[in-house]
Amino acid sequence: MNWRAPGALLGASVFTGKIGQNQPDFLGNDSRLVLWEVHGRYEVSGWDLAGEYARGTISNTEALNTSFLTGGTANPTLVPSLFYGGYLQLAYRIWPGNYYKLIPFGRYEILNTAAGFVGLTAADTGSVQPDEKIWTLGASFFIGDGVVLKADYRHYSTDQFPSAVPFGFNKGTSLNFGVGYSF
Repeated sequence: MNWRAPGALLGASVFTGKIGQNQPDFLGNDSRLVLWEVHGRYEVSGWDLAGEYARGTISNTEALNTSFLTGGTANPTLVPSLFYGGYLQLAYRIWPGNYYKLIPFGRYEILNTAAGFVGLTAADTGSVQPDEKIWTLGASFFIGDGVVLKADYRHYSTDQFPSAVPFGFNKGTSLNFGVGYSF
C-alpha cells in the first residue's frame, strides 16, 4: 500500500503464510512467516531522502531446529525466529542535466538475519548475532536513457560481511564498481 504526494511516497506492506507446505515428516509444517515493511521517499530541490525497514518472524522453529541439531548434519544452518533490517539514504543531484546526471549518495544500513532463536541456547549454536551496520558512500553517473556507471565504498562495522575475503581485501570493507543498463 502506498500514499503519494508531490515529491513524497510513503508505504507499507505485510505478508504472512505457512512455510512447511504440508510435507510429510517435516517439523516446520506449523511454522508461519510474518514479514512486514515500511518505506518512504522524499525528493525536493535535487535532494532525495529514502528509507526502508523490514522485520520478520518465523513461529514454531524450536522443533525444526532441534531436528537439524540432532539429525547428524555438521554445522547446520538454523532457522531464526526473528530477523530485520533497514536503511536510510541521502542523495543529491549535482549535475541534473537532460543527458548526463551525477548523483552522489550516502547510505546507512542495519541488518540482522539471526536476531532471535526461540528455545535454543548458545551451546546449541542458536546464539543471537550482533547487528551489522554498514556505511556506504558512492555515486551514480547516468549516461542518456538507461545507462548508469556506479561506484561506492562500503564499511561494515562488525566485520561479519562479506563472509569471504578475497586476496588483497580487508574483511569489513569493499570498493564496488558497476554498470547498469535498462531497456
